[in-house]
Amino acid sequence: MMRKPNTSALKYIVIITLFISILLSLRWIWSELLFSPAEQLAAVNGVLDLRGREFDNTSTYALTGEWEIYPGELLSAQDIQTNGVSSRSIQVPGDWSGALSETPKSSYGYGTYRLRILIDPLEEPLAFWIRGIQASSIIEVNGLAESPFGRPAEDALHYQPRNVSYTVSYSRTGTTEIELLVRVANFDNPYDGGIAKSIRFGSQAAIDHVRWYSIGFQLVTFITLLLHGIYALILYLFNPREKTLALISLLTIAVATATAVGNDNLFLLWLPLNYTWALKTQLLAQLWQPLLILIVFKGFISHYKLMFSFICSRFLRISNTMFSRDGDIMLL
Repeated sequence: MMRKPNTSALKYIVIITLFISILLSLRWIWSELLFSPAEQLAAVNGVLDLRGREFDNTSTYALTGEWEIYPGELLSAQDIQTNGVSSRSIQVPGDWSGALSETPKSSYGYGTYRLRILIDPLEEPLAFWIRGIQASSIIEVNGLAESPFGRPAEDALHYQPRNVSYTVSYSRTGTTEIELLVRVANFDNPYDGGIAKSIRFGSQAAIDHVRWYSIGFQLVTFITLLLHGIYALILYLFNPREKTLALISLLTIAVATATAVGNDNLFLLWLPLNYTWALKTQLLAQLWQPLLILIVFKGFISHYKLMFSFICSRFLRISNTMFSRDGDIMLL
């Protein structure tokens, strides 16, 4: 007797394959067409040579590689010149715990990053896009200090965290060397401190283009998900017996919240949330996503429950990394 092929299993395999193919295609469009990756030029011994490079309206550079760091010091350019403080080398981006002490126990501490950028004589404004600095920072460019984000200090009592993305520009014509100092303090995150994400550098037009495109897509994603959540909630109010509608509403709102509180931390710009509550909101939203996904799709599939549970448990990782750039999460 011939056995008939299991059409249900084949159907699920085809659906899953198509779903993953669509995600990979969207990822490729996002990274290669909409957002070309920043060119990686690694600094060596605290110096990044960009002479001979053109700063057009689209190209940006990721300031990665070997920076200098002055652990346990919050220094200005004048302090470095007059005091002769010794520095260490550190790979950026990354956690700074290994550079703060010989036997790192946590990422708590404070210090000053330094990078020298060699360029052709400056003709148009340049800018830095600062992201993911844990957890407070002050930027200084050629001796000009910008407004602090948070309050870096030598102890937790006088320190105040604020982890948002922002830009810093420099426009003095004729400049051939840019000294970038980043004073950082972290007494909130025990596992990740310092410059956790690479700083982007380029012309003012290029940085504004990339940054506002990123924020724009985050806004579109947030508003779209929020509208779907409200729509599902309205349908549930008309038909309270359909509990799935309420779950779908909670799911889309959770994903929208995770989108807005991550990446460029838009919630910190819109709402009076401090660092702690922003982190709590992000963790709660990300924890609720896999649970709600499992509950929502539980009633749709009666067979292959083990396989389905495994797929759903992996769905969050896929959705959280599919649209990432340098560790950013872009949930769609």
